[in-house]
Amino acid sequence: MTIKVLRYSVVPLSLCATSAVLGQATDTFTPVLLEPKPIALNHISMGFQLGFNLKTSFKHIGKFGAANPGSTNSISNHFYDDGNNLVDSTGNQHFNGTGFTEGTWNWGYNNMANQVHGNGDVNGTVDMHSTSSAGGTSSGRSDDPQPGFMLTFGRELFRDEKDRWRTGLEWAFGYTDYTVKDSHAVNAKGTQLTDSYSLFGNTVPTSDNYSQDNGGSPNHIIIGDTPTRSSSTMAVPVSGTRTFGADIFAFKLGPYFEVPLNKTFSFSLEGGASLVYIYSKFQFNETVVTPGGLLNLKGSGVHDGIQIGGYAGAKISAALSDQVSLFVGAQWQDVGSYVHRDRKSGESAVLDLSQSVFFTSGVGYSF
Repeated sequence: MTIKVLRYSVVPLSLCATSAVLGQATDTFTPVLLEPKPIALNHISMGFQLGFNLKTSFKHIGKFGAANPGSTNSISNHFYDDGNNLVDSTGNQHFNGTGFTEGTWNWGYNNMANQVHGNGDVNGTVDMHSTSSAGGTSSGRSDDPQPGFMLTFGRELFRDEKDRWRTGLEWAFGYTDYTVKDSHAVNAKGTQLTDSYSLFGNTVPTSDNYSQDNGGSPNHIIIGDTPTRSSSTMAVPVSGTRTFGADIFAFKLGPYFEVPLNKTFSFSLEGGASLVYIYSKFQFNETVVTPGGLLNLKGSGVHDGIQIGGYAGAKISAALSDQVSLFVGAQWQDVGSYVHRDRKSGESAVLDLSQSVFFTSGVGYSF
């Protein structure tokens, strides 16, 4: 009887002890709520870039104007590369015994063999020349690659719920240090004007060059003052060097579209508008071979301007952590052609930025 009482008394006590222990455990452990991982909506990146297909053409190389041959009217001054025919002290009116002969004794030439024809003949002439040239062209000169850097800031605006794509807006600033040199020889197209003056049957001295002053000294030989004019084209050799340098500052704004490939890599496309400010320096030192002798042309100066256009590009990024990544990419840009023209000579350097390509690599940071 005693044993049964003890048995039935122990069981309830055990259950009470178990309940007490469970109650204590429930009070000790509290549930933990997991916060969602924050999304970095902003990113900045900085990288080194190399520019390709930035080409410069040099135009109007060796450009020069005519001496000042004047018109074909009489009683006027005519200047040439190899001589002159000027109004003399009589006003080109010379008494011949019965009247006046219109002509001048104020004239001269530089090369008898090339200029005097039929010396002493009734139809003899002296030819004088004036050459001009619009210059030649040295096209498509490039010293690729051109170094620079790019800084980009982006803001994510939308993303897919399952993070299969993201899109946003990017602003970028880029700088390129551009320099190109050219020393190619050029044959510029020239125009040679030839004025033929009658010798009036006179015989002129056979020296290589000859001239008379305003009063006709030393020989008072009178020749015609109204020329017969003709013209022809010719090649004008130009040698020398040209250097064009520019600081190119690019400002870009446009959308981007990014696709995560896996947890590490992502691929993105970008495009938009470009505004490019250019500050340039152009200098040249050239020698032009003209019929009248060698002509040295020198010039230098600075210029600036703004070009507007667009860009498109692609980029692959590799995440090193939640915030730091590496990237490589390429951009194509078209902002037209920039012209730097020397005001005095008209010679120009034309920088073609219509098909330029920039390869970039660097590091990015998301926050």
